[in-house]
Amino acid sequence: MNGFKRFDGGVIKISGDRKKATEWYCQHFGLKVGWDSPEEGMTVLCYPSGFAMTLENMSPKEKLESESNIRFCFETADIIEAHTYLVNNGIETSSIYTNIAGISTFDFYDLEGTKLCAVEARPQLVASVPHSRFLFFYLHIGVRDVSNSVEWYKNHLKLKVVEENPTKKYAILECGEQEEFAGNILYPWPIYLEEISDEHFSKRKDSKTLPYFVPETVEDFRDAYKYFKANNIETSELVGDLDNIHLQVSDFHIYDPDGNRLNFWIYGE
Repeated sequence: MNGFKRFDGGVIKISGDRKKATEWYCQHFGLKVGWDSPEEGMTVLCYPSGFAMTLENMSPKEKLESESNIRFCFETADIIEAHTYLVNNGIETSSIYTNIAGISTFDFYDLEGTKLCAVEARPQLVASVPHSRFLFFYLHIGVRDVSNSVEWYKNHLKLKVVEENPTKKYAILECGEQEEFAGNILYPWPIYLEEISDEHFSKRKDSKTLPYFVPETVEDFRDAYKYFKANNIETSELVGDLDNIHLQVSDFHIYDPDGNRLNFWIYGE
């Protein structure tokens, strides 16, 4: 398997009024609606940088949690300002603390109680994209054994290992190469793995925050699906017609050894 072109952001599932959720994220994150489809129950929200994330209505069959071992970490250029703003606007937040990698961070919750995270942004990102309260986000994944997980992600997703700290029990991986996107430099997005206690794995939790990776080509996408199946990695059915990908989105998801859900899609440009 050739790996994936980039971490492509993700989807936040909405159980209630998507229009109200759209207004909430636009107001508090400084986003704008890039595309909306009432028929599909989806709204794409764009950052000033051109990066995007999607709000999507939950289907009646979906059972998704407000919190799981996968977290979206939204990068902010001024963590004190972001924290003060959210508190002053009545949004539930934790205190600012330093995480295991030495980064200033705090937790907060959206209007439906979905747990999110704010982190101090990487300097190179602040320098290369237009200012907004939140610049984009990366992934934090809780795992049982960080060394085993590093090997799994390196072998099966072809992620690059940037740092591994067995003492503090965390690692930093990267997906993709530096490239230009929407006129901005798109740096490889970090993916943090952190070893957490067994109590967090008492049951599998599919979260309302669903991260997505995107391949270079349709064939890469098809090959990845076959690869996961052939290597006995728990894999969902593939949704969508790959022969008509210019008309739709095709996606599937897998689970890592600790039950963390990872999603993959491809779509027409």
